[in-house]
Amino acid sequence: MALDVSGGWEPQDDLRILEALGLGFSEYMLQGLQTCMAQLEDISPEAVLAVRDELTRYESAKAAKTAADLANTESKTLTRADVLQWQPSKSGELVGLDAELADAKLQIANYFAFCPYTSGASTGSTGMTSLVRS
Repeated sequence: MALDVSGGWEPQDDLRILEALGLGFSEYMLQGLQTCMAQLEDISPEAVLAVRDELTRYESAKAAKTAADLANTESKTLTRADVLQWQPSKSGELVGLDAELADAKLQIANYFAFCPYTSGASTGSTGMTSLVRS
């Protein structure tokens, strides 16, 4: 089954959602997500646009974080010079780009709260999905 792009969705949006939510890739998961995406569009076409905006926000924050991580050594302590292993100096709180990524992921997960295939994505427990009865 291919993603229906006749409405507000664009090609590859399903894969972008899988990546943003950290969901595993399988034919079962992809078909289930595409079904949920079609349902979301039926519920609210405006929600589709909001999800697409959140996906763009997530990808922008991820790219900025990658660039910052490569360039920033300020908040890190060099622990092993032979392999350049860095250890963060902060206490583990989400700040800056990490907080932006987490917020975008949470917003996307909230739009798909009705979807059993994405259940647990906002809490990080994506190893299992709910049983769907037909």
